[in-house]
Amino acid sequence: MSVLSTIHATFDGPVVEPEEQVLSDIEECSRLVFMLVSEATYEHKENFDYFRVSLPLFGFIPIA
Repeated sequence: MSVLSTIHATFDGPVVEPEEQVLSDIEECSRLVFMLVSEATYEHKENFDYFRVSLPLFGFIPIA
């Protein structure tokens, strides 16, 4: 989840990506992070408990 806090659009360098591409890349990266968390916690009690306890520290409120 800490990966989400490092996602940002940077405009350094000689090549500037179109805004639509930057937004698409951020959305895809966010989707992949949540997919990985979902797979890591599915039927794995230790991982589920870790994320259940850790996510509120980052401002996320678990549903279950």
